[in-house]
Amino acid sequence: INYWLTNFGCGAYDSMLIAEGKSDWYILPYDTYGGIWDTAAPYIILKEAGCKVTSMSGEEWNKEDISILAANPKTHKELMKIINKSK
Repeated sequence: INYWLTNFGCGAYDSMLIAEGKSDWYILPYDTYGGIWDTAAPYIILKEAGCKVTSMSGEEWNKEDISILAANPKTHKELMKIINKSK
């Protein structure tokens, strides 16, 4: 399986691409967190689009988290497997 990561530097824009079906997932790891503005808008957009939205640890995302992982439920499960293998 090949994965291509893109980041346009704006979480809201990146998440809109997912909501429109033009991208498969949104990931913001711990080390790229700038502030709540990087996660709050994507959380709302992606939840409304039917995505599963969690922290990188797989727990339901909340405003205290500094990481976010979102995708459709099937893709999210596969991404969590990949993340857990890399630990």
